Amino acid sequence: MQQANTVLQITRTPGKEPGVQRDLKELLKIKIHRLVDNGTINESCQDIHVKISGDGTQVGHNNNFINITCTVLNDHNTANSPNGHEPIAIIAAEEKYEIMKEHLVDLTKVISSFTQYVYNDVKYNIIYYPGSDYNFLLCTLGLASANSNYPCIKCKMIKSNFFNPSLQGEPRTMEG
Repeated sequence: MQQANTVLQITRTPGKEPGVQRDLKELLKIKIHRLVDNGTINESCQDIHVKISGDGTQVGHNNNFINITCTVLNDHNTANSPNGHEPIAIIAAEEKYEIMKEHLVDLTKVISSFTQYVYNDVKYNIIYYPGSDYNFLLCTLGLASANSNYPCIKCKMIKSNFFNPSLQGEPRTMEG
């Protein structure tokens, strides 16, 4: 078990509830090396597209889990298959903003800071995309339901103004 933990770099998430995580930065470095070395990504493609997905899972009546995965979309061979989705965090808790904010602080820091990587003297830009059901995306930003007054995950615009394409809402940040 200790050997597997060394290779996978599994650590506990910072929250109160039980949870484990992998280092997203190190995982992406390994995937970028593999994709460059096998020719999937070359010097003409310097943008690495990474989808971060999450969802809650209920197992039985009282067991809830939050699962967070990442997928490198440039890897066309596995991006649409289960093999392309790497688990990066599992938390034994319900989908609640306070819990996710507390447990996923390390992941949030990596997404905010690890936006470029140099490998073989080529600088790659890392672009992150959210990929979950809308309820989960709302929860990660601490927003109410899709029928609330401010349901957009991209901007802070009241829904009564959605019909007017000339209006733009203030962009949201990772803090909502």
